[in-house]
Amino acid sequence: MSSFMPWKDPRLAAGIALIAGGGLAGSVLLGGETTIPVLRAEHAIAAGTVVDAGHFVVEELPERVGDGYVRVGEIPEGAIAAHTISAGDLLAGSALEATRTKVDLSLPLLADPPSSVGIGAEVEIWRVRSAQFDTDAEAHRIADGAVLVSIDAPDSVSARGAQAQVRVSPADVPNILEVLGTQDGLVIVGSVGAP
Repeated sequence: MSSFMPWKDPRLAAGIALIAGGGLAGSVLLGGETTIPVLRAEHAIAAGTVVDAGHFVVEELPERVGDGYVRVGEIPEGAIAAHTISAGDLLAGSALEATRTKVDLSLPLLADPPSSVGIGAEVEIWRVRSAQFDTDAEAHRIADGAVLVSIDAPDSVSARGAQAQVRVSPADVPNILEVLGTQDGLVIVGSVGAP
């Protein structure tokens, strides 16, 4: 019987060392990138809305591309959406601001907004003057750059038309409130050039 012992052969030791070294190098080179948890909007968020973690779900991003995005737990208290954030968008730091620059109003509408105008869309508000016995009906724009926050469907029981929640510039509030004190009506129109 031979006294040759395979585990004492230097070729075996070198082979084992090469395999172990290759496995270690492969795990370092192919082991995934480091990821960071960032926030992705679950639903559309209209510009001017107070933002909190409840509006978002967590998404993992590679650390090298996640620098500009807000991480889990980093939304400042009372932060406001600086622009409309679409459903599925990642929350960029530039999408938040500290103070609200528009005010919210609830408006009764003469007609439903067009189906192409969704939550967060920039809209114009038009005044429709009722025809009188000595004047014709007319319409003119009284506010632009408003943001549509929500639409309540018409109530068929009370014959009430659609109700819109909009966010407008403070300078537009007097013109809009003036209409509410008359027999005139309001209509929302999608802004020209808005997507």
